[in-house]
Amino acid sequence: MAENEVVVFEDVSFSYNGRNVLEKVTFSIGAGDFIAIVGPNGGGKTTLLRLTLGFLKPRKGSINVLGKSPVEARPRVGYVPQHFAYDERFPVTVMDVVLMGRLSGGWRGGPFRRRDRRAAE
Repeated sequence: MAENEVVVFEDVSFSYNGRNVLEKVTFSIGAGDFIAIVGPNGGGKTTLLRLTLGFLKPRKGSINVLGKSPVEARPRVGYVPQHFAYDERFPVTVMDVVLMGRLSGGWRGGPFRRRDRRAAE
């Protein structure tokens, strides 16, 4: 893996119940690259993302994300699912959601610190 590659698929194949969805896929995405995944419904776009995030495992080949396995790299990858179920009556503010992003190092056993609130603002 080259130093600037953040996602690397090497000869990746995946199937659902014996039906091939991806076959021998090889590509890399470099740091700072912008990409688009386009194709018809059922063409494997969502499967490709799920493999990248480690939600699925390839039948063959290897996947590397930020120099690690997809599962190990997942905490460092931002992802907004296509469909998200939530209770619209749940009381949460934008500030609450932004502060949640400050928890990436693990819960510290207390309220957010002043520097967390300043960063969120």
